[in-house]
Amino acid sequence: AEHIAETWNTNKEANALFGCIIGTVGFYELVDDNLELIRVNQEYCQLMHGNTKLVFDNATNVLKFIQPEEQHQVLDACRACWKDGRVVTTYVHRTTFDGETIFLKVRVRFLGATGNRAAFYAALDLADEVKTADRKTK
Repeated sequence: AEHIAETWNTNKEANALFGCIIGTVGFYELVDDNLELIRVNQEYCQLMHGNTKLVFDNATNVLKFIQPEEQHQVLDACRACWKDGRVVTTYVHRTTFDGETIFLKVRVRFLGATGNRAAFYAALDLADEVKTADRKTK
């Protein structure tokens, strides 16, 4: 995670650009079954009802905020897009920093890997559970 974080911290232009991205986005690093948050924009902090300090104080294992029975969906999405390069979408329940459970549509894109470490970009949107369930049953 440090080598990716160093890149962001040393490049102020990339940092400014990332902060201006519209929508809720984050960069993550996967090592084995651990998903670490590397970088987020301000919309991420707002959606998770937190601030930058709170987000990064809890960045080393973001799966702990996903309901346990759904954590595999996030790992499976990361591994699937790592394998074939496509964008993978999954839906999960996540607990925000103030304890609210929200339902998210998560679109994951593989960015690159070194050894067993892989980097991903994820776009997050609030989802409607009823509409999503209806779509899955059709």
